[in-house]
Amino acid sequence: MNAEHDSHDAASVSSSEEFIQLLTKYVTYAAPHLFALFQDPFREGNEGWVFAWGAAFDDSAVLFSPEGKFTGTFSSADTALKLFSHTQNLCLIWADPALCDQPAAITA
Repeated sequence: MNAEHDSHDAASVSSSEEFIQLLTKYVTYAAPHLFALFQDPFREGNEGWVFAWGAAFDDSAVLFSPEGKFTGTFSSADTALKLFSHTQNLCLIWADPALCDQPAAITA
């Protein structure tokens, strides 16, 4: 969806219900993609745990720890994974891989 396409669709809306449907379609398209950096239990021999939650946008990714101890902004989810994988055995798990341009749900 682009601005020209959106304005054309908005101009052709004739009811509040249609407008809400159009907005819902846009929000679904434009929403950030949720992911987690997960401690890999098979590499560590433990139960595994969420190291950090994240939201990926077109040009960046925002990361925060479940306990609220840190937050960060990165150029991508993969960049965050690479940075934190120097000290942790992590994998990147997309909350809904069908919404992402990801070939698989898990990236190690």
